[in-house]
Amino acid sequence: MTLDALRATAQEGLSYAENEYDRARYRKLLGMASEKYAEITGLNAETIRKVFLREHGSITPKVGVDVAVPNHKGEILAGLYPARFQRYAAFSGIIPRGRLWQR
Repeated sequence: MTLDALRATAQEGLSYAENEYDRARYRKLLGMASEKYAEITGLNAETIRKVFLREHGSITPKVGVDVAVPNHKGEILAGLYPARFQRYAAFSGIIPRGRLWQR
């Protein structure tokens, strides 16, 4: 098992564990992975662990997707961010690895 696979297993386990015993085991795995990453990077292990704890669920690479939608006049439709951002953007999202774009 690679170090990244160990980290992913720990993070996913923490997301889906159903009891405190399993959560304790996954916290220990994440601590071990964080310590090894700290040795490699020279960063603080606790800081690394906190960063890892921010991501929940399945740990997978994600691909960003933007689309342009023209109307019959050739004008491009745009999405409007919430008013506080005061800007427009292309429609976008993410597609998990292994999924195909479908119309």
